[in-house]
Amino acid sequence: MKSWYRWMLQGTVCLLLSMSLAQAVEVQSWDYLSQSALKWHSFDAKTIALAQKNKKLLMVLVYKDDCVWCQKYETESIETAEVMKRLRTNYLPVAVDAGKQPLLAQKLGAFVVPTTLLLTPKTEKIVKFHGFVNERDLTDILDANLYRWRSGVVYAKEFGDVTTCCPLESPPSKPKSEKN
Repeated sequence: MKSWYRWMLQGTVCLLLSMSLAQAVEVQSWDYLSQSALKWHSFDAKTIALAQKNKKLLMVLVYKDDCVWCQKYETESIETAEVMKRLRTNYLPVAVDAGKQPLLAQKLGAFVVPTTLLLTPKTEKIVKFHGFVNERDLTDILDANLYRWRSGVVYAKEFGDVTTCCPLESPPSKPKSEKN
C-alpha cells in the first residue's frame, strides 16, 4: 500500500512540476508587437496612403518572434529612445511577421530575419539590410537615408550580416490549380 501511495504522490508532484514549467515557458514566449512602445502598422494600402499623406518614409521590419537575433535587434536597437524618436518623427514603422505572412516576407525580398527595408511613400526601395544592427548604426542609417530621400537621391542599396540572422523557410508554393 505504501509503494502505491508513494507512486501516486511522485506522479502528482511530477505532473504539477511539468505544468508549472509549461506555464513558465509560455509566459516567457516573445510577442514583440504586444510589447513594443511603437505603434506598428501593417504593410497595406492604408499605411502607404498614410505615408504619402504625411510625407514619411516606411521602415519595414520583417521578423519572427522565435528569432533570437530579431529579439536582440528589437530590444537593443529599435526600442531605444534615439531610434524611437526618429521613427515616430520621420517614419511609419511597419511590421511583417514572416511566420504569419511568409508570402509577403518573400515579396519584400526577406530570406532571413530580421530584414529591414526603408521605402519611400511610393514604396520605392531606398535600402534593405538584414541582420542585427546596433543602435548607433541604425540611427545613422535612418538619418542618412532620410536626408538622401529629402534631397531627391533614392537608390536601392542592400547590405547585412547573415551571421546575425535566422534563415526563413521558403513559403509553400501554390498548388497547380491555384497558379495563374
